Amino acid sequence: MVKKIFAGFNFFHILIILIILLIVSFSFNNTKIVIINNYNFEPNEINITEDVRVIWVNLDLEPHNANPENDNQEKITLIPKNIGPLQTFSYKFTEKGEYRYYCTIHPFMKGKITVYVK
Repeated sequence: MVKKIFAGFNFFHILIILIILLIVSFSFNNTKIVIINNYNFEPNEINITEDVRVIWVNLDLEPHNANPENDNQEKITLIPKNIGPLQTFSYKFTEKGEYRYYCTIHPFMKGKITVYVK
């Protein structure tokens, strides 16, 4: 399974990613991480409170993005451009609500973030 997850990356790439993730997770209490891996957002659903930052980390060999799933949703673009392999993007959620998103390049990739009042 580890080979499948990190196919195409050498040990150095994996080590750097793990170090970054550990630093981020211990440095910021108000941070959640979504891994883009094997054409999935992992986890694909998260619950957070207002003022929490979500960081997407792309471990796939393909670029990805995250855009609102429907027109009724607040007009935000979570990942405004395609992020390539080993790239990250973050967004701080400041308003409560349900944010459903998908990758416009790979429309079967979907996620949901539910933001609650503190």
